[in-house]
This record gives sequence, C-alpha cells and structure tokens, in this order.
Amino acid sequence: MSTPTSTDVLVIAASNGHNLQLAERFAAAARQQGQSAAVLDLTTINLPLFTPRAQVAGTPPVLAALEAQLAAAPRWVICSPEYNGSIPPV
Repeated sequence: MSTPTSTDVLVIAASNGHNLQLAERFAAAARQQGQSAAVLDLTTINLPLFTPRAQVAGTPPVLAALEAQLAAAPRWVICSPEYNGSIPPV
C-alpha cells in the first residue's frame, strides 16, 4: 500500500477482478495525460469491521496509514462494484 505523497491521482479499487482492471486503466490514462497515478487495491488491506466499540478503541495502525495515503492524494477515482443498485458497504 505504498503510494508516493506526490501522486496526483489515487485510483481506489474496492474489489479485484474487473474493478481492479478498470482502476489500472484509469491510472494508465492519467499517466498518459502527464499525471502521476497510483492504484490502491483495498482487497489487499485487512480492513477492520467498523463498530461503535472499535470506534471507541481508536484508529488501528492499518487505518492510520490508509488515512495518510488518502489525505496525500489531491484527486481520487473510486472503482467499486454496484451493490443492490447503490454504493457498496466498503
């Protein structure tokens, strides 16, 4: 999950397969336009289940690194599967 802080576009894939392929295409298109781009594959991160108890316990280290990566990128593209006609729970 290492993305340089100078990344212009962070392309986030919320599932592997077609969405990851789409994310790679977005990143390649951004690079062709002279932007630096990185793909963040969320399926490679062991994301904790969000619960009120977990919220009280504080931010786990894996989420702190993810938050820093997201905050460092000025632009995001999110490639995510449709979930019952709406956004997915991830």
